[in-house]
This record gives sequence, C-alpha cells and structure tokens, in this order.
Amino acid sequence: MASARRRPRSRSYDITFGPLDCATALCGEYRPTSELQRIIVALRRHDKVSTETAALDYIVKMDAEERRKAYVELAEANKAYAKFRQRLDDFVAFFAPDNIARIGAWASHASHPQPFEAALLSERGISVVSMRQGAHQFRAVLNGLWIAIPDWPEP
Repeated sequence: MASARRRPRSRSYDITFGPLDCATALCGEYRPTSELQRIIVALRRHDKVSTETAALDYIVKMDAEERRKAYVELAEANKAYAKFRQRLDDFVAFFAPDNIARIGAWASHASHPQPFEAALLSERGISVVSMRQGAHQFRAVLNGLWIAIPDWPEP
C-alpha cells in the first residue's frame, strides 16, 4: 500500500506594488501601424478634394445613400481613431519610468519565483528599457516613443 506524504503547509500573502499600466504593450497581437493604416484607407476614400468648397460640392453631388454610406464610414473612422489613440497611449504608458520601476520592484522581490531586473536607462540621451535575468537580457530602445500624436479634429 502506498502512502501519501503530507506536504508542509505553505503561507501565502499579498504584496502590493501598485497598478501595472499598459496591458496593450503585453499583447502580442497589437499592431498600431496596421490599425492606423486601416483608418487612413477609410479616410482616403473621401479625401478627393483640397478646399472646403470642393468638399461641399463632393457632398452635394452624392445621393442620399452615398451620403449615408460616407457618414457611416467617417463615423467608424472616428471611433477607430479614438480606439487607436487609447491603445497607443496605453502602450506608451508601459514604458513610463514609474511603471518600469514597479515592474523592477515586483521582479526583484525576494518572494518572486523567477526574479529578474527591470530598469529604464538613459544611454547617450536615448531611453532604453532593460530586463535581465542571469545571462539573458531584453533591451528596447525607446527613441521617438514620446512624440506628439495629434488629437482627432472635432467636428
């Protein structure tokens, strides 16, 4: 007859480091350039004119169904751009100094089962995120990440 060994009881407890910003940066399916390209394609279908007068003529020449379709396409592009901006802002937030510091504190905690180092460094004026465990290292150069992205124009 086999006997089962009793495992020693383990203790568990919570340690709070703070919220982790940026689930978008951890999403392998996030493709901001593809997302933006789809928005551009939708807008270019209606970007056939260069002046307000020409734009008004373009609209006036449409029948009711064409105007409805154009309205729906432009409204969808508006929603898509808002989502694009939200996700891009979330992505950039991952690389903020306070978020990288939280990751570093969590990753190097004594109770972490696979501790690693995480830091935001400045090398010759360029921001670099470094994550290292033993001989393995990941580095991401953030040059140009914090450029100004225009807001969607309000109607």
